[in-house]
Amino acid sequence: MSKNKGFSETSAGRYSLALYELAIEANNLSEIEVHSASIINLIASSEDFKSLIKDPTNNKEDQLNALSKISEQYKLNDLLTKFKSLVLDAENLKGSLKYNVKYRGVPVDFGLGGVHGAKRGIYIPKEGMTIMSSDVVSYYPNLAIRNGWSPAHLPSDQFCQLYEWFFNERKKIPKSNPKNYVYKIILNSTYGLSNDKHSFLFDPELTMRITINGQLTLMMLFTMLSEKIPGAIPIMTNTDGVEIMIPNQYKDLYMETCKEWELLTNLNLEHDEYQKLIVPDVNNYIGIYNFCLLYTSPSPRD
Repeated sequence: MSKNKGFSETSAGRYSLALYELAIEANNLSEIEVHSASIINLIASSEDFKSLIKDPTNNKEDQLNALSKISEQYKLNDLLTKFKSLVLDAENLKGSLKYNVKYRGVPVDFGLGGVHGAKRGIYIPKEGMTIMSSDVVSYYPNLAIRNGWSPAHLPSDQFCQLYEWFFNERKKIPKSNPKNYVYKIILNSTYGLSNDKHSFLFDPELTMRITINGQLTLMMLFTMLSEKIPGAIPIMTNTDGVEIMIPNQYKDLYMETCKEWELLTNLNLEHDEYQKLIVPDVNNYIGIYNFCLLYTSPSPRD
């Protein structure tokens, strides 16, 4: 077992690199290398075991029980056993990762879903101020497309090309046309099915990669705008968008900062201006813009 750049290029590689680093830290690399080879040989010699372990639609409890019995029989290293159990049971990590911070008065919750943060209140801009709202265009689909992410068992190039084709087709259709909504469902449900163990797209690592990177990337936008614009008042960040009140004189700086973020992330933003924003909690809010009323829930707003 040796460390090399190729480790990071596939899902198996990323797990291998993590195990390698843990083994180095625990000072038992040689033993884990021998035991890993034993498991590889067992998988190669038994079609039933190979199918049980590698098929993502198999019952995770059966997979974990089989791994436990093999670990006992072959007296596998404890670190290796725990690591493989974690990999097999990856989809059950959802809900186990929670982190809360307060950023400039806004409580922000991180987890394995979208980032949620809002400062409750009724916001009516004073003269010379505007509430800016910026949403990422098809956020989760484009995180996968722009970064070349796909379910581990599918070829990433072909998956992302097809995913991008649906995205580009949707852009050709006005949002008022029902077909636009059909394409939106296809785009968003593809991400959702990555976390459905009954789907052929099932890959919990892909789900976590999209949601965790999505939270951090959106928080980067929230903090860039709040820090770079004098007098900015951060109000809310939720799943795929942010709301910030700014002085009118800094609208150009706001758009320049958004463009800087777009260049860094290879993503695109859409913008609105609210005349009034009512935020009872992070999951619901009422926004008024251009004399129109908008009610939104926590689902992605694109």
